[in-house]
Amino acid sequence: MRPNNEQFAVLFDMDGVLVDNKEVHTESWGEFCNAHHIQVTRKELESLFGKTNRDYLRYLFKREITDEEVLIYKIEKEGIYRDLFSKTIKPVKGLPTFLEELKKNGVKIAVGTSGPMDNVRFVIESTHIQGYFEAIVSEEDLKKGKPDPEVYLKAAKKVNTEPSRCIVIEDSVFGIKSGKNAGMKVIALTTTNEAEALTEADLIVKNFTELSYEKALALIN
Repeated sequence: MRPNNEQFAVLFDMDGVLVDNKEVHTESWGEFCNAHHIQVTRKELESLFGKTNRDYLRYLFKREITDEEVLIYKIEKEGIYRDLFSKTIKPVKGLPTFLEELKKNGVKIAVGTSGPMDNVRFVIESTHIQGYFEAIVSEEDLKKGKPDPEVYLKAAKKVNTEPSRCIVIEDSVFGIKSGKNAGMKVIALTTTNEAEALTEADLIVKNFTELSYEKALALIN
């Protein structure tokens, strides 16, 4: 067993972290809005990155959304997303190598996302990174979206690790705030936003080729 000062967990967001899918999500929401005759700008859609489907739908329809509506609309929109992305999906550069390094060093690994479980399975299976994640927290497990810390606190609990011993990897402003609100260190990727928008993170990198087990450990200790 590793010394206590070397035991920690890494909690990965999904969208923009496991895969670089900003453009696909924007395109799929655009198709959804066109089908429902909703006028929305690209900037508006991008401002919602990191939020739950309910948050998106509430904004787009300008009203409260019932649980039944969330389920119906989510199936529609995420079906569009998976169909579009299935042709080009690949992991963010350096991710498989980084996951393997964490695993070899006994780091606990989990996913914490506002996205639905169907998308998590789609991403993990399509990028061939099954077997690395000890736990997954998805939209179905959440009552509150980011920047609320719920998603990462639940992920930390699932891997039995104190928040202070967790590192969150994020790409969105809401996600960074979620990790910080949970009392965790945060590494930000510039897949979705420019570095200037991610300054609340403890470390900012372009992709996983700039990360290592040692760099992650140094953030915790």
